[in-house]
Amino acid sequence: MKRVLPLLVTVLLSLALLAPTTLAHDPPPETSGLLMWLSDDQDPGRLLREGVTEAQEGSVLVTGGGEQRVGSWLTPPLASNLAISDTMLTVVMYTGPTSVGDISIRVNFMVDGVTVVGGESNSVQLYEPYVTNIPFQSDRFELNATLGSTLELEVFATVTNVGAAQVIWGRSDADAHMALEDWMPIAEPGLVDGSLSLTLTTPWACDDVASVTLLLHGPVADHDTEWPEVPSPGPVVSSGAGCDWRMQAEPEFGTFQYRWQVTMVDGEQFNVSGYYELQLEAVAVQAPVFEATGALAGAASFPALAALLGLATTARALALKQEQLLVLLALLGLLLGSLLGLELLAVMLAGVALVAWTIRPLTMIRS
Repeated sequence: MKRVLPLLVTVLLSLALLAPTTLAHDPPPETSGLLMWLSDDQDPGRLLREGVTEAQEGSVLVTGGGEQRVGSWLTPPLASNLAISDTMLTVVMYTGPTSVGDISIRVNFMVDGVTVVGGESNSVQLYEPYVTNIPFQSDRFELNATLGSTLELEVFATVTNVGAAQVIWGRSDADAHMALEDWMPIAEPGLVDGSLSLTLTTPWACDDVASVTLLLHGPVADHDTEWPEVPSPGPVVSSGAGCDWRMQAEPEFGTFQYRWQVTMVDGEQFNVSGYYELQLEAVAVQAPVFEATGALAGAASFPALAALLGLATTARALALKQEQLLVLLALLGLLLGSLLGLELLAVMLAGVALVAWTIRPLTMIRS
């Protein structure tokens, strides 16, 4: 027993020295923007927006001795233009737990078969009995893909020496994917029939929009007020599907901040913020404007008109003295002339003349 124990210790120390000193591999880089997952055990496969849960598993065995093509994956034709002025491509591939050796990947990202960006990853040592991620990140670049274009990802792998690696995708523990950073759907907030609305545009005809929520905060004194952690009244009822969404309730009066929260099928969430101002319509009441020229013309023309039409007859018809009628007509002409001005006063005089001519025959009949 005394001889066995030192031998056992020696063996354990030897195994410890032979084991790699490197700790477990780093987790894959975090991705955001436009995410697509690799799917299908065929070449070419599909790039899916829906996530790994909708993907089909696939794999390729890569042996040592040189570069080997893993496969390519494509999108359907784009339903709208895809433009990102400054983006970066991230690709994460995986190897199975039985893989050994050092592996690196080389990727090409293409639009309609023309390479836009590509490169080779760092070499990763495969020694753990676990699934291992192989990441690649490109330099920053500009992407412009037009309506109807197809995006394609092509992947190659190299295993050095005599090792071998099982490259896998489409599994929950090996969700091989690519991401284009700094992308968000085109969003156009507005008003439809007096209610807040939101129109979205994505290269997948908004099939990749999972849900949309509308939050309100207000009324506020200043629309530049910082958005609070807990807005009030908070979520309001909105409805829609795909690209078109709108608020159901009528907006309240005042200044309100709003925030549309757009959640995509890949789990990414985007905020579209703004404000609206809705005030009660006030009826403007204008003070009377007195016009001196019209007042003088009215004061002179009304008595003159009465004289031409028969002052005495008109006075008897109205049971007034001639002097009283003159004063009354002068005051009436002064008031109407000052309010109406010269142009409308002429129209009024025509009306007075018509009334006077009507009164005069009636008076003659009575007398």
